[in-house]
Amino acid sequence: MGRFTEGARRRDVRIRLAEPERSSPDDIDSLYIRAGTETGAPGAALVPMADLVSRTPVSTLPLIARYNHLRKVELTANMAPGISQGEAISRAGQIARQTRTDLGLPESYRIVQLGNAQAMQQTLDSMWGALVLGFVVPMLALIQLSIEGGDPFFGRRFLIYATNSFILAGLAAALTVAVALILAYALRLHATAAIRGAVRVASLGYAIPGSVIAVGMLIPLATFDNMVDSWMRASFGISTGLLLSGTIIAILFAYMVRFLALGLNTVESGLTRITPSMDEAARTLGAGPAGTLARVHAPILKGSVLTSAILVFVDVLKELPATLIIRPFNFDTLAIRVYHLASDERLAQASTGALTIVAVGLVPVIVLSLMITRSRPGDRKSTRLNSSHVSESRMPSSA
Repeated sequence: MGRFTEGARRRDVRIRLAEPERSSPDDIDSLYIRAGTETGAPGAALVPMADLVSRTPVSTLPLIARYNHLRKVELTANMAPGISQGEAISRAGQIARQTRTDLGLPESYRIVQLGNAQAMQQTLDSMWGALVLGFVVPMLALIQLSIEGGDPFFGRRFLIYATNSFILAGLAAALTVAVALILAYALRLHATAAIRGAVRVASLGYAIPGSVIAVGMLIPLATFDNMVDSWMRASFGISTGLLLSGTIIAILFAYMVRFLALGLNTVESGLTRITPSMDEAARTLGAGPAGTLARVHAPILKGSVLTSAILVFVDVLKELPATLIIRPFNFDTLAIRVYHLASDERLAQASTGALTIVAVGLVPVIVLSLMITRSRPGDRKSTRLNSSHVSESRMPSSA
């Protein structure tokens, strides 16, 4: 009814009836206002509110929600188990459009995605731009360079480089996943402080550069080789030379230290989806820890193990520092070949190996994506509505 100013602060003044006098809409009729040309003049008559206005109860919305200054009806839902967010958003849009058609609503009633659905759409829009600038354009440049020049050793020599890369990547993926599975299962069976600490320390390698890991490994391996060689010389007069340093075993061990975190995190996430009651049921039926892992966990962890192996395989395929330092003599991979050519500014010749690494790395990723998509329950013809926020907004007919 007014404002009260005190210094630099201004406060609104409002008057409210006592609670017993505002418990019903009929209490409005008991209010009086002054009549006359000057309502505040002394002697002005008091007129009941009921003589001046009439009250008519009507039904209305408690809240009129708007989106972009247009009235909207908002629908909110959660995703059902096994349904991805993309599938839920697509299905929700289909249902909304079908409902608009069934009700005979004009096309000016627009369907707008809000909440997580809107954020996902914005992310996808940004992703396409990043994909074009970060992948498509460089790939087209590499293809052009490969056509114009290309690796002069493309053929049998190039096939040797590719074979070396695939052998190292395959062996490293198998070894890393096997060790990750053992560590993750040991942590599941006996979650002691010592095992938890060992698992955490084992997963630190991914944060360390490959060159640091390689140099750190050379010292103990060279010490071991020298000790064995000295003992063999003193005992049998035979020099064993370097048994582990500069061998495939050293490279595989460096890869395992470097990428164990990838396999460990993926396998651990798969194990968390297996409830402890399944282990207890297997133990009740007479299966030991190894039998439970082989007969119960292995079929369920197949997807996680495959994902882990592919992640390690792709990373090992393009690993350069550790391979460059520990590799045996005359043992080159595609990554080393590309590095030597690029360091000599022979970019056109290096493009062939670079394209091969990218292509080989994409194939398992595509295969894995297809396998994961087919394994989802949501890929079956489902009619469940699972969406994030979806709203309908009425647009002007001229829009």
